Amino acid sequence: MYGEADKYGLRLRIWFRVTPVDPRHVRMCLTAAVRHTRPSRTGAARVVAAPLPRAVTYASGLETDKDVPVWKHMAHLERPRLVEGDGPITRFRRWARQFYGEPL
Repeated sequence: MYGEADKYGLRLRIWFRVTPVDPRHVRMCLTAAVRHTRPSRTGAARVVAAPLPRAVTYASGLETDKDVPVWKHMAHLERPRLVEGDGPITRFRRWARQFYGEPL
């Protein structure tokens, strides 16, 4: 259910936050945290847990960097086509619209 880390008594949480700073740029921040799901665990679990947030943050940064060239060439489409499996995207778009200002 939670992946490999949970199997070893660890719970890994990752927060990826994207904040618009101007019409064409965003600031991206990633935070990772590890929690022991079995408090009695010591030794090996703690040794593994200590560097895990830093390693996950680093690896995620490498993967995210690969997406930058795609993002630089993206174009905003007012009404992009939807495909089966997109889920309740229309409801999400309506909700998200409140956070956007008028187009420049």
